[in-house]
Amino acid sequence: MGDRQMKSLLSMAACTAIQYDSELRQYYKKKREEGKLKMIALNNVRNKLLSRVFAVVKRGTPYVELQKFAAWKFSRKSLDLTLEYGYRQLTE
Repeated sequence: MGDRQMKSLLSMAACTAIQYDSELRQYYKKKREEGKLKMIALNNVRNKLLSRVFAVVKRGTPYVELQKFAAWKFSRKSLDLTLEYGYRQLTE
């Protein structure tokens, strides 16, 4: 797969993520309010998507949306338990 194809696919994924992922939508809006151009804000979303993908691959666990648990204060142990619970939910 060439660089142009990958960039195109990432751009489409970022556009879709802005529509359906509330966290990325807020991130995009925040960048636009900071005065960033649309394409620069979209590039920021692409980079955030890539960061998520590489983090999931590196950890070897599914992506868990932590925004659902944002009101909780986590210790490292409780975060690990939450991620494990979320993983069990996905694999059952």
